[in-house]
Amino acid sequence: MSLFNIYIPSKSRSDCITGKKLKEHKINFKIVIEPQDYDDYVKKWDNLLILDKNDKGISYVRQSIINYAKSLNQKYI
Repeated sequence: MSLFNIYIPSKSRSDCITGKKLKEHKINFKIVIEPQDYDDYVKKWDNLLILDKNDKGISYVRQSIINYAKSLNQKYI
């Protein structure tokens, strides 16, 4: 487990350039998506964190990431 945990919020951009670079360098990360984008992303990525609601804004997404990381006892994200 790495010291830092990387989460990439993404919406309607399943060709995530940042994700491609991280994968290329074998760095663990999760792409955070809304349920409405699942079908598109699951075709290209297996490391997804799916939110429970659509269209709630970046504040909601960031808080969801923090809550998820805390549930795993991750200190740095």
